Amino acid sequence: MKVKSQSLHGHNIGCVFNGSFSLDSEFIITSGIDGQIRLYSTCTKKCIVIYSGCDEPILSVMFSPNNNFFASGCIDGVVRLWKMNIRRPLRMFVGHGSAVEVLAFHPNGVYLGSGSSDKTIRIWNIQSGEQVRVFIGHPAPITALTFTPNGLFLISADYQGFIFIWDLRQQQRNTSKNSYHIPTHPVVLRC
Repeated sequence: MKVKSQSLHGHNIGCVFNGSFSLDSEFIITSGIDGQIRLYSTCTKKCIVIYSGCDEPILSVMFSPNNNFFASGCIDGVVRLWKMNIRRPLRMFVGHGSAVEVLAFHPNGVYLGSGSSDKTIRIWNIQSGEQVRVFIGHPAPITALTFTPNGLFLISADYQGFIFIWDLRQQQRNTSKNSYHIPTHPVVLRC
């Protein structure tokens, strides 16, 4: 199978940390060490919007399931919620004690999960702005986060290779049978 690659250009300095496709695959957002979020058209391969709102490196970006919003996680520990047509954050979620490494939207689009270097996972209601849950138990910074398609479980991984399955109905990790250790770093999770 032959794969055609294409480049997107625009971040000013250093590395690009993360990227996310919109659900319809018409857009890509990227985040980088330059503190910028860039929105690209997949048709033209050109940057069409540059968002500002964090003066520090932005480690993660993620489109919501309905494409209405996207979120960013910054090294300052703040999660920001954005709308594509507004260049400043709509809402800021404060609670993490250090960098926000990963983000995941719940399938219903109302909840947003964030995983941090502070070893916690926080669930936010994007409509009310409230933090609805905090999950504690990882021995190392969180590297991956995803909700199951039915929205009943959250799966997380950390830098030490631990993978936890959280039951959102119980608001906790089920039992030790739902913990796994894989001695490789980092782990990428997709459900």
